[in-house]
Amino acid sequence: MDPELLKKALEAIKNGDGDAAASILESMIVAAASGGAAPPPSGDGEALAGAADPPPTDEEKAALTALRKHTKRGTLGEAVAELAVMSEERDALANERAALELDERRGLIAGLVKLGAETPATAWAGEPKDRNPCTRLASEPIAELRARAKALGAREVAPAIAPPAGDAPDAVEISPDVAKQLKRLGLTAAEFNERKAKAARRN
Repeated sequence: MDPELLKKALEAIKNGDGDAAASILESMIVAAASGGAAPPPSGDGEALAGAADPPPTDEEKAALTALRKHTKRGTLGEAVAELAVMSEERDALANERAALELDERRGLIAGLVKLGAETPATAWAGEPKDRNPCTRLASEPIAELRARAKALGAREVAPAIAPPAGDAPDAVEISPDVAKQLKRLGLTAAEFNERKAKAARRN
């Protein structure tokens, strides 16, 4: 058991680099099974050549204990094999999360386009039908994109409140002659001003 390699495996585990730790430990297992020495890390061949194998240090023993504990495996070989499986599962979960986030991001961007906050040309890279977010929207944190889409969506569906007819800015004072004409038509001055205001808003 090469203490230098074991130390490197411990450092890899502490740094969360499961692939590197698994690679180092696997090389040690292969060497032990074949009765030879594990290949030295790159650049360390001269330093390790001919060196006797000292007994494991307390730190190295603690690394093996931690490895067995986290993998829930009794032997070093089983622990290394389980570490490789855990690394694959972690990568699969990361890919699944990335796919789910991309689907959500596409939906939020499509909502922004529908609201008019973005256009197909500014929202998508390439053909809009491919729904590939542009660099700007692809790099925007998903939490910020959610908040922006929610704020714009809330503003879009907020009902418009019309001012009271009597407070219309274009209301005018009705002359006696106009009042007579309105009376013949069955309209009040307020109704006349309201209709006039509606016509102005349509134009």
